[in-house]
Amino acid sequence: MTLKTAVLVSLFILAFAYSPDFAADRKTALAIETAPVFDEPLTGLLARGFIGKRDTCEVDSTKVDSAGAAWFHVRISQGLGGKKNEGWVGAGAVRYVSDIPENFASRDAAGDADRKRRLEILKSHQEWPRRVIGAVRNGKICLDMTEEQVVAAWGVPAERHKSYMVGVGNYLVLLFKGSDKGTLGVMMQDGRVVGWTTDE
Repeated sequence: MTLKTAVLVSLFILAFAYSPDFAADRKTALAIETAPVFDEPLTGLLARGFIGKRDTCEVDSTKVDSAGAAWFHVRISQGLGGKKNEGWVGAGAVRYVSDIPENFASRDAAGDADRKRRLEILKSHQEWPRRVIGAVRNGKICLDMTEEQVVAAWGVPAERHKSYMVGVGNYLVLLFKGSDKGTLGVMMQDGRVVGWTTDE
């Protein structure tokens, strides 16, 4: 992994960092793994339910327990089994997305040739979700896209790095160059976009 990639990944993780014991305005988050939800931020308790991978939720406060583990208090709009849920989950199970405008990211304005390329790709992928088709058509990426969909929207990345980080797990970073926005790193886990960061 190059130094630049390491810095981008560090910035990405810092963007989603938490502070101990604070209550905040609710922020939208995305579950990156299936995780138990507890009544209190303590390990060893009986789970009251689960948050499913890629469920959306709202985080309204965080806490650090006596062992130094961070917890998020979440309100899950649609948990596993169609049940509404709220409670405490380990902070590593979710990532904030509300700081990303509309959960979409744009690269530099593309020319007509790139727009035609995107429209040609979309003709053969009518099965893609509506929001993904709209994002690709407009040269944007969004959360939960596959790598194929990111490439459809932005073209082939300048660099592609697979790595592992304690507390994050295996991940893939796609680096895109842009004349106006510097380098933009797209972070993927389990084949899906979980966030991005720019290196201005």
